[in-house]
Amino acid sequence: MSIEQYIRESIKCFLEDGQVENNLQNTEGNTQNGFLDMESYKSFELGIPKNPKHQFMVLDFEVHPLFLKDIMPDYSFLYSVVGLGRHPTLFSAVPGSIPSFCVSKIQLRCLGKGYYQDVNALETGFGESLEITEDINFTIPFSIPPGGGFDLRVEAQPNGSAAYSCDMWEGSRLQEKPLIPFGGYLDPILDFAKVVPMLGTLRGGAQTNVGIKSVNFWVSRGLSNTAPALEGDHRYSVVGEGEDIFKSSLAQQIQQGVFKISLQGHDYESREYSVLDPFNRRIQMSFIAVD
Repeated sequence: MSIEQYIRESIKCFLEDGQVENNLQNTEGNTQNGFLDMESYKSFELGIPKNPKHQFMVLDFEVHPLFLKDIMPDYSFLYSVVGLGRHPTLFSAVPGSIPSFCVSKIQLRCLGKGYYQDVNALETGFGESLEITEDINFTIPFSIPPGGGFDLRVEAQPNGSAAYSCDMWEGSRLQEKPLIPFGGYLDPILDFAKVVPMLGTLRGGAQTNVGIKSVNFWVSRGLSNTAPALEGDHRYSVVGEGEDIFKSSLAQQIQQGVFKISLQGHDYESREYSVLDPFNRRIQMSFIAVD
């Protein structure tokens, strides 16, 4: 469903006296490319003002990422293996080995234009143009690798297993590897359902390399705030501090009303988005009045 279709259907619900709540609960919608599923309204108590300034707003935004490699160009990794009765073997990753798709944060900057709908929009026409002068910006931060580098020490055990240790742990952990926060993923075509935190693991070889996967992958393996993930014969747990590593995708945050604005004395919450121009990183985001 396009933004225009969504707004038209929603306005119809508002115009039927005494049926707002029932219509919201019985409306069916489709979620495509991160767009709003109307079922999310079921748990949302909507306050409709008698004379709303704008019942709906759709604003244009630019997406501005801050790439991890730009703020941590010299970040490096060290993987050391201590065998039974042998000298340590070191595998070092060269600085600048952070992948280009990882971001430390994403900022959504409003371009100051869009359109709005009021409850009488079906009579007055669709899509009244809107210009605003207020600065409206949203910042989505992600957890980043800790410190100025990461050292992972591995000690071989007599039974063939391995104990892992790093500066963020007290002592070593048998068959448990650290997951390193690697910012978030920026999808090149701005599919916000894919914009989620990323986690990395170190592997030794001819040179240390980093395997990076989304937090969704590790959650599917059992990772939580209180439990490690299980993959093969190893456990994995997150190291470091920062923003909540288990946050929803950016698409879900928009749909859940995480992004809020106050404009001319009225409060609004985000509801859906659409991509205008992925190459210039431009989107539209819709908001609904909640005061």
